[in-house]
Amino acid sequence: MDQTNKVPNKLTKGSRYRVLSKGESTSATLSEGEFLGYVQFGQDSGLLLDLDPKEERAQLRIIPMVNILYIDILVTKEEEEAKKKDAPLVSYG
Repeated sequence: MDQTNKVPNKLTKGSRYRVLSKGESTSATLSEGEFLGYVQFGQDSGLLLDLDPKEERAQLRIIPMVNILYIDILVTKEEEEAKKKDAPLVSYG
């Protein structure tokens, strides 16, 4: 791999992923779409995907983290750096 292809070290909003997760009993579920962020529900958390239009059942899907088997990276988007607030730079000595 050359230097122009950066390996992502985290999931970024706006990127497209294909996620294989545990389904009912012994089946697996394949979900493909745009990553919108993480969702906290109860003691668990999950990935929130905006699914491709070809998916018929739901437009948004929350995939519990414990159910994820693998994630394919389809398209990555650079994460925008958090904008610094216009606060004065203060140094205390």
